[in-house]
Amino acid sequence: MVSILFLTTALSATAQSNSGLCDTTEKLLFGFETKAGKTLSICLATDSSYIVYRYGAKEKVELEYPADKRVKPNDAFKYRWYSRGGGAANLAMHDGSLSFEINEIRYEVFDSWSSEDNARSVGVKVINLKTKKETVIKGVKPVGGLISLQDFLENPF
Repeated sequence: MVSILFLTTALSATAQSNSGLCDTTEKLLFGFETKAGKTLSICLATDSSYIVYRYGAKEKVELEYPADKRVKPNDAFKYRWYSRGGGAANLAMHDGSLSFEINEIRYEVFDSWSSEDNARSVGVKVINLKTKKETVIKGVKPVGGLISLQDFLENPF
């Protein structure tokens, strides 16, 4: 497990000053706004005992996962991260996701960047596993990054 010190130093100053949908006992690891004015936040308990996904608004969180904070993060989420360095000459990039399932719906939070066009793409893909219908909600104004979870979660897929 990664110490809070490592995760805190891995976050940008912006991420530390913005709490997203995290409560006072949590720190924002990654989050963004949507064009529809919603907020998505991945929060870490200050004692590193859990991470939680929240989506909605400060006034009304529409989805929180997991509901039971005693669930170990590796049992609640699947995490994937790939990174290739080398700058623009070697097409440096990173691509990561954090996913979970509720009632045959998969939620895949994504965070990607490519040196080719220096573009970053963040959002959440919602997949109905029964019908295979996919909805992508793109994010704007990202804070932090999924890389913050690289050493915290031990079950990349």
